[in-house]
Amino acid sequence: MTLEQLHAERARTEARIAATRERLGPNAALVDPDNRIDIARLGDLDVQEEELERELKRERTPQLSTPPGRELREILLRALKVNEPEGLRRIRISRHTNDAPRRQSPRWPSGITAVQGMSGGFYGFTALGGPRKAGKTTIAMGSALSAAERGWSVWYFAGENTDANLEELAHAWLGSQRAYEHPDWLLERFHLQRFGRRASLGQLVHQVANHTWADTEHVLIVLDSVNTLARAASAKQGDYLRELEAITSWARSATEESAGRIGVLALSEENSKGGLVGQQIEYAAACLLQVEPRKRNPDKLGITLTSRESPGGFCGTHERVREECRLRPIYGPDQEQPEERTAATGELPW
Repeated sequence: MTLEQLHAERARTEARIAATRERLGPNAALVDPDNRIDIARLGDLDVQEEELERELKRERTPQLSTPPGRELREILLRALKVNEPEGLRRIRISRHTNDAPRRQSPRWPSGITAVQGMSGGFYGFTALGGPRKAGKTTIAMGSALSAAERGWSVWYFAGENTDANLEELAHAWLGSQRAYEHPDWLLERFHLQRFGRRASLGQLVHQVANHTWADTEHVLIVLDSVNTLARAASAKQGDYLRELEAITSWARSATEESAGRIGVLALSEENSKGGLVGQQIEYAAACLLQVEPRKRNPDKLGITLTSRESPGGFCGTHERVREECRLRPIYGPDQEQPEERTAATGELPW
């Protein structure tokens, strides 16, 4: 019913109530059921009119920020308040298998051919693990720049490498793409920032949320590294593992609630047993890439992928090409160099 129709119906109802009162007096509602019905009808019309006017006002009011950007901002900030799901929540299974959702998280380029072939790229909450100086920043920088080129709004937060080293890596990647001048997308969608010794996860997330515009469809946040960020935050709180767990919970919540439209690439150190420090990241990540430098040549890296949405496995051996900010495959997953160990040390020859 339109607003004009509501006004016409209201006028007719008020006329009937007035005529009945004139005929039966002020107590007409006590003796005439039809009069009581008209009075109740008038109340319903008042409610309908208010609801319709509010709806029309919302339609006429210009929206300052509209989805998808507003939704991504809300998810980023809401995830800061989430540590673990509260209580239990039922998951409904479709009655027919054909009705089951077949959604796949949006991918951004990994920069590694074998990973692209297995999973289509990185997605959701991706963890990149390996020992120090194993080439994780090279992989992350190339992946982040490729994502920005593909339209993602990318925020690269660095806490370890020097400014000169980061700039050198970015220029190396651009040079490998034959982009000798800064393309427009680099200035618009790639944000390289350093966090200091007193930084916190909340500061980083608010920075991203405040600069996520209404037309932003995908956001990628790179944390280089989560260990450095957790140490910086724990300088105030005094609990490194608790801060590491908070970062992990936020990343998982933001990526899952946004269905992958928010991506988090978290660089993490390895512990003495070869797992990621704290292990929460290793278990929570939807995609895990582990880098293993060869003992005799640290620029040769063994790459292994673990993925929830796609096949995984050993991705072969790659060589780190610093001048191009990328990894060059040497041996594919099925063409690994024979594991011939030296008689003297029992180590692999590379």
